[in-house]
Amino acid sequence: SKWNISWKPLETIKYNELELIKTKFDPLKHKIPLSSRQDIEPLVYKRKPSEIDNWDYKLRKQMVSEYMIKNKWVEAIQLARECLAEAPDDWEVKNALATALLKSGETEEAKRIMMDGIENAPIKREFSANMASALLEEGDTLNALEYVLQAVNS
Repeated sequence: SKWNISWKPLETIKYNELELIKTKFDPLKHKIPLSSRQDIEPLVYKRKPSEIDNWDYKLRKQMVSEYMIKNKWVEAIQLARECLAEAPDDWEVKNALATALLKSGETEEAKRIMMDGIENAPIKREFSANMASALLEEGDTLNALEYVLQAVNS
């Protein structure tokens, strides 16, 4: 096989091996042409339903980032909302949603999500930095500085 894949029954693949396989053969990350994807389908899709759902979620989450990089704010917002409907405590996706909302001009909703992240997320730095950015754009330099300091000190 051109991918040099060793085939194992699903039950013999350990979790860390699955993570390595997903990292190594991510069709979106490595931009594998559709014609080549059938070579990796046995590794990606022949899993238990819960693993397939998790893999699908990770791909959609990655697409949120891809949309953000390409400044496709509407698409990023829509897909981030779909992801959060499935995993409401995913702070990375909440941060991406807040950023996309901010970039698309929906400042109030973005700020509500950022405040939620500042108050409740396990890692608050990104939310604080984004809040500082939002406040700077509004011309509120003094309050922006407060959030910059929070970001630096967290």
